[in-house]
Amino acid sequence: MQFGSMKVERTLGWWAPALLLALSLTACSRARAERAQLPASTDAPPTPVRVIKPSAQPSAADTKVTATVRSKDEATLSAKTTAQIKVLDVRVGDRVKKGQVLARLDSSMAAIGLQNAKAAQRLATANLANARSELQRGESLHGEGALADAPFDKLRMAFDIASAQADQAAAAVRASSQQVSDSTLTAPFDGVVSARFKNPGDTVSAMPPTPLLSLVDPDHLELRLLVPEALVPLLHTGDTLSAVASPSDTTFSARVSALGAAVDPLSRTVEVLADVADPIDPSLRPGTLATVDLASAPAVRGFFLPAAAVQTQDGKSFVLVAKANRLERRPVVSATIKPGSVLVTEGLSATDEVAVDTTGLHDGDAVRVLAN
Repeated sequence: MQFGSMKVERTLGWWAPALLLALSLTACSRARAERAQLPASTDAPPTPVRVIKPSAQPSAADTKVTATVRSKDEATLSAKTTAQIKVLDVRVGDRVKKGQVLARLDSSMAAIGLQNAKAAQRLATANLANARSELQRGESLHGEGALADAPFDKLRMAFDIASAQADQAAAAVRASSQQVSDSTLTAPFDGVVSARFKNPGDTVSAMPPTPLLSLVDPDHLELRLLVPEALVPLLHTGDTLSAVASPSDTTFSARVSALGAAVDPLSRTVEVLADVADPIDPSLRPGTLATVDLASAPAVRGFFLPAAAVQTQDGKSFVLVAKANRLERRPVVSATIKPGSVLVTEGLSATDEVAVDTTGLHDGDAVRVLAN
C-alpha cells in the first residue's frame, strides 16, 4: 500500500504544473477574445486652433491713404510772342481777377506789322472793287455779243484773284491784331499768383514758350489720391470722405468727383479725385498733404480679417468658423485690401470666431480653441 501511494503522488506531481499552465493559457485566450470584441475608438483628438473675431474697425494702414491737395484751376502763363517785358506789376501772393492785365510785352513791331497788314488790306479791297466793276461791264458787253469769250473769261479770273487777295489781306490783319493782343497777358480765372519767373526788361520768346507767371485758384480745391484697386469698386461718385491735413491736423471732407479708368501697373492703385467741401479752411493750400480715410465711404463696410483666414475654392471665398468645438465652413464675399488684409462684406457677424491659420483644417474637424 505504501508503494502505491508513492506512485500516485509521483503521478500528480508531474501533471499539476501542466494543468496549471493549460488553465493559464485558456484564461489568457479568453481575455484576448473579450478585448478583441470591444469597439475600437474612432475619434481623433481635437486640433488646437487660434481664432479671431472679425473687426469692424480697420487698422490705419488698411483704408487710409495719403492725398495731395491741389487747385482745380492752375495755369502757367507763357509768352506767345518774342519780345521784351515792359510791365509786370504782380508779385507772388497777389490776388487777381479774371481778365485782369498781369503783364505787357513790347508790341512795337507787332503794331508796325498791323499797320502794314491794314495798308495791304486797303489795296486788296481797291483791287477787288476795280475787278468787280470790270467784270460787270464785261458781262454787259458779253451779253450783247460785243465781247468774246476769251476776254470775258480773263475778267472773271481777275475778279477771282482780287477776291482771294482781299481774303488774304483780311487774314493778315487778323494775324497782326492777334500778335498785338498776345503782347498783353491777362488772368484766365480768379486766383492767386503762385510763382513769378521773369522781371520787367527780360526778353521772352514764343518758341519755346517762356513761362512768366503761375496762377492757382485757392478757393476751389480738390484731392488727388491713389486708392488700392480692390477698394475702387467700393467708391462711387458723390461719396463723402473724411480727411486730415498735415501738419496742421485740420479735418475736412471731400466729395468724390472722378474715378480713374486705369490701374497703375507698379503700385496697383487707381487715381481718384475728390472736391474739397465748402467752406474751405484757410490753412488748406495747394500742395498740402492729407490723410484720407476710405472707411468713411458708405460702401466700405464689413469686417477686416488677416488674409490667411480666408480661403478660395472654385473662385468663391470662405472661412472656417469655430462653433461647438467643430469647424464650420462659411461662404463669404471678400476683397483684398492689401497684401495680408481682407475686407469681408457679407457672410460674417461680429460674434463669429474665425480660424486664423487654416492649413490642414477642413469643414467638420474637431478643434480646441486656444485662448488669445
